[in-house]
Amino acid sequence: MDTGELARAIERYNKQTAARFETTAAGLSHVVSDAVVEAWADQLVAIASSGWHAFTSADALIEITLPLAQDGGGETLLDVGRFGLSLAGFSYDPGATYFRGVGELLAAGQLSRRPVIEAAAVEVRRRFPHASSLISDFLRCAFSIGAHGSDAALDVWSRTAVGVGVDRTSMLAFLAVSQSAHGIDWAFVDDLAGRSPGAPLLWLQALSRLGAIVRDSGFDALVLGFAASEADLGAFLDSLDESVLALEREARETLWTVMADLPSPGLCASLLSARDRLPLARRDIVLAWARGARRYLPLQEEAAQGYLALESAASEDALERLRGQVNFEDVSRVLQLFAEAVSGTRLAIEPTAEAADHFRDMPSTDGLSIRLPRSVSAYPEPTHNFTLYKIALLHQLGYYEFGTFDFSRSGTAVGFRESFRQFSDPVLAGRLFQVLEDARIDWAIERRYRGAAPDLAGLKRDALAAMRARPTSLRDVYLQALVTFSLDGHPDVPAGVQPEIELLGAIIDQLRHPGADVYATMSALEQCYAIFDAAGADEMLELALDADADAEADVDEQPHREDDAVMFRGRLEPDRARINQQLANLEPQDIETSDEGEDMMEMLGEVDPKDLRIEQLKRGDVQNAIGIMIADIEVEGTGEGKLEDDSDLEPFRGLIDEAPRAAEDRAYQYDEWDDVISDYRRRWCTLFETRNLDDRPGYVEDALQDLRSVASNVRRQLAHLRPELLRKVKGVEHGEELDLERTIESVIDRRSGRSPEERIYVQRVRKERDVSALFLLDMSASTDDRVPSGEPAQHTAPDWDSDDFLHDYYGSEGESAPAKRIIDVEKEAVILMAEALEELGDNYSICGFSGYGRDQVDFYLCKDFLEPYNLRVKGRIGGIKPCRSTRMGPAIRHATRRLLETESRTKALIIISDGYPQDFDYGKDRNSKDYGIKDTTKALSEARAKGIQPFCLTVDPSGHDYLREMCPDQQYMVIQQIDQLPDELSKVYRSLTA
Repeated sequence: MDTGELARAIERYNKQTAARFETTAAGLSHVVSDAVVEAWADQLVAIASSGWHAFTSADALIEITLPLAQDGGGETLLDVGRFGLSLAGFSYDPGATYFRGVGELLAAGQLSRRPVIEAAAVEVRRRFPHASSLISDFLRCAFSIGAHGSDAALDVWSRTAVGVGVDRTSMLAFLAVSQSAHGIDWAFVDDLAGRSPGAPLLWLQALSRLGAIVRDSGFDALVLGFAASEADLGAFLDSLDESVLALEREARETLWTVMADLPSPGLCASLLSARDRLPLARRDIVLAWARGARRYLPLQEEAAQGYLALESAASEDALERLRGQVNFEDVSRVLQLFAEAVSGTRLAIEPTAEAADHFRDMPSTDGLSIRLPRSVSAYPEPTHNFTLYKIALLHQLGYYEFGTFDFSRSGTAVGFRESFRQFSDPVLAGRLFQVLEDARIDWAIERRYRGAAPDLAGLKRDALAAMRARPTSLRDVYLQALVTFSLDGHPDVPAGVQPEIELLGAIIDQLRHPGADVYATMSALEQCYAIFDAAGADEMLELALDADADAEADVDEQPHREDDAVMFRGRLEPDRARINQQLANLEPQDIETSDEGEDMMEMLGEVDPKDLRIEQLKRGDVQNAIGIMIADIEVEGTGEGKLEDDSDLEPFRGLIDEAPRAAEDRAYQYDEWDDVISDYRRRWCTLFETRNLDDRPGYVEDALQDLRSVASNVRRQLAHLRPELLRKVKGVEHGEELDLERTIESVIDRRSGRSPEERIYVQRVRKERDVSALFLLDMSASTDDRVPSGEPAQHTAPDWDSDDFLHDYYGSEGESAPAKRIIDVEKEAVILMAEALEELGDNYSICGFSGYGRDQVDFYLCKDFLEPYNLRVKGRIGGIKPCRSTRMGPAIRHATRRLLETESRTKALIIISDGYPQDFDYGKDRNSKDYGIKDTTKALSEARAKGIQPFCLTVDPSGHDYLREMCPDQQYMVIQQIDQLPDELSKVYRSLTA
């Protein structure tokens, strides 16, 4: 062999490679025979000349030649060379990767695993002959597993790779997850591959985010159970996310146990969606509850999904029974009576609003009402949960009974916030005040209500046992100790701070005295704050605690934290409650008026009492806070319904940061009927009641000018109700006619010498009409359509992918549309009714509804029942305009709620619409009308069951198709000519309320 000639041949490609060749060839001749060296040299030249940059592969072979020959001998060296040469051609990268991988096996002492890798590589190259980068990735991953894994792992991985790699995308994905995942159980992967070729890839792709889960017992069985169907397995794994990792191991095990009995991944996904609302730490309860889903299987899987997702009423009821949960709605009457008995006043007891965080679901008061959690399930027994309700209410009542809101400084109405601002850290001062005041209230309750003392003491013990705060600063240690003292506990603190802790205990102990009041609490606050202030906000303790250092930042940034708050004590907003309470008790003579403001009391009479709920008052005399209400008072004679001169508000500038919006944007949650599962979906829709409409006060007057003749007809029809309302009252001293029977008795008495009866007349008196009517207008986008002059076109379904959601119900191409829209005719109809009912004297309300999706149902309150028909109301009616969708069910349920609050004998709900109920998420099938119609039917049925007379008016020509399903024949009407709506509406009203 002429090595010089071969070196010159290689030198044409790379000089450094040629030099390394000569050096290696000389050394190789001492290890193997000349024939092997010659064959090796020929392979090397062939590799170097195989393509662009192929000398890189030759370099890689030269690098491993001597150690490979020494370890495996000449035949092994030539086998490696031959296989590497077979990879050359389209790219140098596969060959170079192969040679480097062999070197990796050599270094790990695992050269015997090379044939397994080569066999798999041959199959991969057969499938993807020109995919050089894919083959390189495959070899890189294979040699890594071969060098660092077990024989079994390499064998399973190679088989799995070949099975998964039916297409390039799957192979690349498999290689990517194989290299990134750690701790893979390849035996389990082999089991998956035996059930479905694609299952290992799905599993490995999920492994990086589910690493902690795979070590849970029972989880592997779930994966194997779904592995036979790649679609099922993918759906199941996709339903898992990082939040499952945050669960305690015991909670996850409960989930796996329940899922083992579920036949589909959809059911598992439903269960996982409800995991935060399930008592997973109490496995027996969850298992018993989950068994309730079996009655829907196998024929009603959607109903089972709703059950496991805690969306159906049956599901929630079953869980409540099992866990001992007590719901506010079930005990509200008892709690209301309890509050009145304790306080002697009628404070409204209401449930808290639906809140995302638990802290906001705690008891609280705003001075006018007390809010308690919607449900309590802290204990397994209902009696204990009711006790928690009772003590939480008693504690809130204690703020009133023991004078928390009587606080003022130096005889002024300066509030708590101003007092806290005298401290360098007002937020800390506020937190200390709540802890101290809560302690004083509890001790006062124990003295006065001895029967409640044992229950209160038990809740204190439970609160102490549940405290999980980990102090990371000296202030945290002090605060936790103060909370512990307030709960009658003894804090366990480091010896270095024992004197300060004892001093804090002595300070808070002063509040046990029977004479302690809110001023004593403020005095204790000043003493405690001095100790906290000396500690410094940033001083860290060297405590043997595994604590999160980031928690220290919360001390100065958050006004309250859950680790400070005790559940039955709730949260306290003293300024808001103090101001609302004082405003509610304000007497007219307490309000100072000037010559320029003599009519203020008259204007004040127009203010809705609900508007007294003050949210944003910051400072100033409470008596002067009447200025807050000025912005909402309508001044007659001004075209826009505002004060003519902003200077009228000048005395009130600076009293508030932002004027509150009284009775606006209040959220309500309503169930929705799902006919597929034959059950309600609990609290499925969120409805927002708002008065936020564009103000167009001139619209009503303009409409009345255009509708003079129609208005007269409407008034004439409703006037016919009046004669029917007269009734005869017998036995009166003066009247229009004689009562024949009493007159005869009177004559007999006179002739017999007895004193005659003088009440012998009959008087016709007007019977009091006890009627409340609510007009509910459809404000969906389709009401923007023009009123046609000809025959209406066939109704078409909306295009939900369109941003404006405006679709034609009646229009046709080439038709010249009149100026009026459907919404205008609806507005004109209720305007005429309002004018007539003002004369008749009936109680009525005008509302509209629209929205978009179940989480955003808008209910527009244009005129409330007790609200005068003034410029402000007329402006709201004028501002009614087309919005978005037609989700009728929640709107009808809220209108029903509004009518029931009136307590009138006759209650009428008149719904004016232009089409069937529809919304983009009204049921799973967007193209189906059934879900919305069924829910609306149920809502109307609920209204009738509560004594309300509903009536549906529609201008949709196809209305008969669905209204006959939603309502009895006598409770709906299809208006063929839309301009007849005002006239027909008055007839409907007369039939409902006569």
